[in-house]
Amino acid sequence: MFTKTSYLFFMSCPRSSVMPFRTADFASSPGFQIHYNTSDPSVLADWHEMLCSLIAKGLFRFLSDNARVGHFPYPGGKEHLKRHVKNFV
Repeated sequence: MFTKTSYLFFMSCPRSSVMPFRTADFASSPGFQIHYNTSDPSVLADWHEMLCSLIAKGLFRFLSDNARVGHFPYPGGKEHLKRHVKNFV
């Protein structure tokens, strides 16, 4: 998973890209991106930490399937992050 704020070295486009670890898994469960409406480092760090935690629990496919339909299962105490999402791709 990568969280970046720049695009083409000069434009701001904060986003996280979440991809499966194994290339063979990509066909059955492609990754997804989350685009943010903020570039606040503390908010992006909070998102990154939450995503890493959820993926470490084995929820990658669940997150990917839900992100494709625009729904994200925020764990308890993290619902405030919802207001910083522009869209899921």
